[in-house]
Amino acid sequence: MIVVSINVHEKPEYLLGQISNIKQHLRIDNDVLLNCNKFMFDYFSKKTRNDFLINPKHMEKRRGHGSLAEGIVSNMKLAMESLDFSHFLVMSSREFFYREVDDINQIKKLIKTTTPLPRGKSWLTKSKNYFMDHWHWPHMRRTKLYKYIQKNNLYLDCSPHEGVVFSRESCTGILNFLENHKEIAQDIFNFPRCMEEFALQAICTNLTDHNVYYYIGNGTRETSLSMCDKNKFTHKLKR
Repeated sequence: MIVVSINVHEKPEYLLGQISNIKQHLRIDNDVLLNCNKFMFDYFSKKTRNDFLINPKHMEKRRGHGSLAEGIVSNMKLAMESLDFSHFLVMSSREFFYREVDDINQIKKLIKTTTPLPRGKSWLTKSKNYFMDHWHWPHMRRTKLYKYIQKNNLYLDCSPHEGVVFSRESCTGILNFLENHKEIAQDIFNFPRCMEEFALQAICTNLTDHNVYYYIGNGTRETSLSMCDKNKFTHKLKR
């Protein structure tokens, strides 16, 4: 069974359309788990539905902020405590399937990290200028997680969070690391950048027994069907 985790904050009818799309295309056992803000929590708490679950801990999340990663982690923790699942799929509130998934092995073919990464080397030693000057790395370098990776000579890693999939074993490792490094966890959740694109991926790659994850999406921007990768499954739409 696969858990589909979504951070949601507005437009209930749009969300219901997204859930319908998920149920139509994800043809393996699944549970959709919502992490709501107060508005969406209050709205759906008054409804009786059986096509999704709601995390009882609602939180206000912001774009470009670690609170999005916090919502994902909160759902991951709840899923580990209450659901019997093999994989955990992260979707954004604007992400839809365009291909059917009939077997979990279709997802497992889309490994983001193709082999376990060797210890003792860092991406920093390979292309220092790239990470210094591009994407959000100049800001991410200030995070406690980045400094931990650098200090321990581990690998950096990142991907869009829309469409990232972790195994249950990886979820266990991620949650254990955050529990054992509470200062790093709080820094992730409060940092004013898109930590959902970096933190969990880097922890998975370096610090879990199953140090691979999967990616079934088409990036962070809205993507027309004609531009979608024929081997992937989800893409982002306008809301």
